[in-house]
Amino acid sequence: MLFKAYSARKKVLGVIDLDDLLLYWRALATDDVIGPELERRFDHVLIDEYQDVNGLQVDIVTGLRRTCREVTAVGDDFQAIYGWRAASVEHILGFPSQFPDATVINLERNYRSSQPILDVANELAAQATRAFPKQLRSQQDGGAQPELLFCRDESAQAVEVCDRVLRAREHGMELRQQAVLMRTSHDSALLELELARRQIPFVKYGGLRYPRGRARQGLDRAVPAGGQPSPTRSPGFACFSSSTASGPRARAAPSTSSSPPTGTGSPDGRRRASGSRRTRVPSPTASSPRCERPGLSPA
Repeated sequence: MLFKAYSARKKVLGVIDLDDLLLYWRALATDDVIGPELERRFDHVLIDEYQDVNGLQVDIVTGLRRTCREVTAVGDDFQAIYGWRAASVEHILGFPSQFPDATVINLERNYRSSQPILDVANELAAQATRAFPKQLRSQQDGGAQPELLFCRDESAQAVEVCDRVLRAREHGMELRQQAVLMRTSHDSALLELELARRQIPFVKYGGLRYPRGRARQGLDRAVPAGGQPSPTRSPGFACFSSSTASGPRARAAPSTSSSPPTGTGSPDGRRRASGSRRTRVPSPTASSPRCERPGLSPA
């Protein structure tokens, strides 16, 4: 009923939305009369982020390239994470079959990550049963060996990050020289609470910072009875959050999941962070281990 009313309202106003654009464009591109005329108007078709296209968009590409084969698709099959909006990795994997005369060029040189990080990415990529084979290599030598930690929940993860921040500071690294990378802005909610609890100053780039009043309300409920925040007040800790990512052709730094099973990614998690539910942030001196380091190391 709601969709019918929405469609009727669009018709009355004489407007269309993004989904309509795709549907009407596909109808034109696949039409036996209009399709060939559209095709003649484009000398070359270039599609970026092809791993994110859906079936409608594939039909549009096919309609625009019926006889002319001048088409280029750029993408990364390992970044096909938008299945929830009808994208499928099968589209980019099937591109060479759809256009048999296409040439596949692997972009393997990386300009941002160090080789130890790329070694981990290469090991993970090698486990794929169906993919375009790639071996990423860096222009930068050296760099710290990545560590893999399993934390029992998101609160424990926030505590572990803060412990490491303060430990690095004790070893001479200023807070302004440290950063935390997030896949999406809301992933930092519990970390922001823990940073505020310990009075560790930070700056957040990307997305919205947790409101000061709500953070205070959440901390009143989150800090265990008798808990004392750390008196650390040195300025400059940078908490970065990025809502976009580019593929291994541009970078291969691992990122956190955009849909964590627990924490602030869900409505329930957001209620916990805002203080509407009682949440206990694990104490840094808890006897049980918060995060475990498996016996794995990159090759």
